[in-house]
Amino acid sequence: MTQRFLRFRIGFAIASFLLLAPAFAAAKPITAPVAITHDGMTAGNVAMVLRKNGDLVVIFNSGAEPNGTFASISKDKGKTWSAQTYINSGWDRAALLENHDTQLVLVSNEGSGYSVSISDDGTTWRSIGMISILQPNYIIGDLMQAKDGSYYFTYSSYEEPQPIHMYVYVSRSHDLKGWSKPVQISKNGYSEFSSSMVQNKNGSFALAYHSSPEKGMMLSTSKNGQTWTTPKRMTHTGMEAPIRLRLTTLSSKPALVYGNDKTANLILPRGSRWSRSTIIYSPSYFESAVVDMGSGTLGIAFFPAAEGPRNIFFNTIQTR
Repeated sequence: MTQRFLRFRIGFAIASFLLLAPAFAAAKPITAPVAITHDGMTAGNVAMVLRKNGDLVVIFNSGAEPNGTFASISKDKGKTWSAQTYINSGWDRAALLENHDTQLVLVSNEGSGYSVSISDDGTTWRSIGMISILQPNYIIGDLMQAKDGSYYFTYSSYEEPQPIHMYVYVSRSHDLKGWSKPVQISKNGYSEFSSSMVQNKNGSFALAYHSSPEKGMMLSTSKNGQTWTTPKRMTHTGMEAPIRLRLTTLSSKPALVYGNDKTANLILPRGSRWSRSTIIYSPSYFESAVVDMGSGTLGIAFFPAAEGPRNIFFNTIQTR
């Protein structure tokens, strides 16, 4: 079983995340899709951030030579994109963020281990070390930086001798080099993956992941990032198999964005519960990455089809 496995779904809600979110009308594309890559060799695992300076940075795997992890940048809100630049030999999904010092931080799987790289411009990257807590049977989930400057990294593991047995973990670091002992979040241990976390305005944390036994998205919360509540289901998704999940904020409100093999979807808090899944973009293939562009507009990097040349495209979506 490869680490290019599926991912996603979440559970119930918590007091600090039960803010009333704005109503999102039926989302619709407001521009024509723009090609980010042109060689037809891209193989997925897309991650994207909108930087404080307005740049959009997309990270992805490509089968182009040398194959591995590449980056492309847009300085005009997605209208045009730079030629793809090679970062490292990493494959499978990667975790990406812009830290408090406005540096880009990337965690990627380079086969022999999980590397941490940083960049000032998104084009030139330098490795600063490996995450020693991770073994080859781990799946990268998400990377976030807390208000106090510390980093939290979520991931899943294949538990031997049954590879389908997977638990979700979180670890903390102050310098991206030394990492705390992993804290186990998920409980069922069967196909639980695609984890993501955020910090709320009051300083508390929330971590979401997909659980096959629960047939839904699960949510665990923490006041200090170390002790976590028993996960509860946020929403039921049945047999749907999400691929990339992100617990994030849209219009300064909590939101869950995820993709399956056809669409990009959105779940918002509604009072003491979470809304049903709403399609925000279709079609997308394999996976997509979504960022908040402001003023009710989302940016999405995605695959448009299952067959033919495999290029990544970007589009903007109006949600209200």
